[in-house]
Parts: sequence; C-alpha cells; structure tokens
Amino acid sequence: MRLFMTFLSLIILLSTTSVGAATPGGIIHFQGAIVEGGCDYRTHSQRLELSCPQGQKVETQQFSLRDIAGQSFASLAKVEMHYLDPEHSKAIVVISYH
Repeated sequence: MRLFMTFLSLIILLSTTSVGAATPGGIIHFQGAIVEGGCDYRTHSQRLELSCPQGQKVETQQFSLRDIAGQSFASLAKVEMHYLDPEHSKAIVVISYH
C-alpha cells in the first residue's frame, strides 16, 4: 500500500509540472553583438559592386543589373531586383544578409 501511495504521488507530481510547463507566457532574454558590418555597395553604369567583410579582409564582387535576379555573394548575401514598372526602368534592389 505504501508503494502504491508513493507511485500515485509521483504520478500526480509529474502531471502537475508538465501542465505548468505548457502554460503560455513568460519572458525570453537575448543577448549578443554585431561582430561584422554589413556590405557596402556602389553602382557603376548598369553594374552593382558589392563589398562585404569576411574576417580580416573585404571581398568585392560585381553584378550586372540586367542579370542580378537571384545572385548570391559568397553565401553572405542574396541580391534581388524588383521592378516597379512594366518597362523595367525603375527598380528596387534588395540585399538580404544570411
């Protein structure tokens, strides 16, 4: 009987702690720092030049603005162009960092 009561108490204790863990709410704290700056860019007549820091050096790559869709830069950034008009004379270039 004593073993049964101990077993029953253990089951009740475990069931109440799992219900308590499933309740919504709480606070999560994140801490960190930016250790490298973002990429610099320049445009030169239908070309985009992207310079990204990698450790102690800076790597530079040029992209043609006509063929920029879906290009990536050394697995650091993805370059996309979204046209604002049907004539493709105005666009937004989006650089997404990984």
